Amino acid sequence: YRRLDQLGARVNDAAARVGAEPTPEPPAGRAEPEGLAAGAAWGEALLDRTRAVVAAVEAAAGAHRSTAADHDATAARALEQVGAADADALHAAQATAIAMAATARDEHERALAEVPLADELDRRITAATRFLDAVGLVRDRLANSAFIGEVMKRRHAELLGVASRILGEVTGGRYGFSVDFAIVDLQSNQERPTKTLSGGESFLASLALALAMVEIAARGGGRLDALFLDEGFGSLDRASLDAAIDALEARAGQGRLVAVISHVAGLAERIEDVLGVRAGPGGSVATWQTAADKEATFVGAALTALDSLDSLDAG
Repeated sequence: YRRLDQLGARVNDAAARVGAEPTPEPPAGRAEPEGLAAGAAWGEALLDRTRAVVAAVEAAAGAHRSTAADHDATAARALEQVGAADADALHAAQATAIAMAATARDEHERALAEVPLADELDRRITAATRFLDAVGLVRDRLANSAFIGEVMKRRHAELLGVASRILGEVTGGRYGFSVDFAIVDLQSNQERPTKTLSGGESFLASLALALAMVEIAARGGGRLDALFLDEGFGSLDRASLDAAIDALEARAGQGRLVAVISHVAGLAERIEDVLGVRAGPGGSVATWQTAADKEATFVGAALTALDSLDSLDAG
């Protein structure tokens, strides 16, 4: 009976696993002589129940084997799809995929951080492209001689306009320039060929053109820091000389150096810094003149002029 009880316990455990009916309960007093027949009947029933449970277990095992085969087939197809030979290879591929996914996330985050930079770069590229297109257009137009001619024409007109204004200033509003650099008498509105001008008038016209070029250069961003004039003042009367010196003083007041080389003594009265050059036995000597020196030079020049007049009268 002890072995039958053990068998019954195992059969009940198996029956519970497969959902079968449990074994019948053993009869009371089966070990007594009068209960042997009941115990034998219970043993037969236990064996029948055991066979039924075994059959149920075998059926369940068959179903599990079929399910396992289906799962194995599904797993094989999945391995084939990912190119893995077995589960170990699949695990290795999975680890690689996880690492690649982490790298992709990092790269995605970096890409998102660089989007504003890329947008700014695109904006600058667009602006640079428009600028280059404009430069190319200007280059093509500059290659056209007509454009160069138009620029020269405009600069020519600007020069004449400024030179005419300056010439009018130094001639008391009498002269200006025409479009072909001829002199225009503003009082009669008639052109005068340059060969009909006096020496002083020619000098003032040249001075006006020189000062006009200095002014136009300044307008274009350039700078002429020094202006040197050699002679020409001796042909001017007193009024013209004063007007020319006024024009030069105005330019000197704008921070330019204006240097005048002349034998005209009257210039010393209007120029602050005068470097006198005298010839001597040992060569020329240059000294900065004081106010007294300037006055002596002017008086000497005046006396020389009077002597010349006296000589003419005597003659």
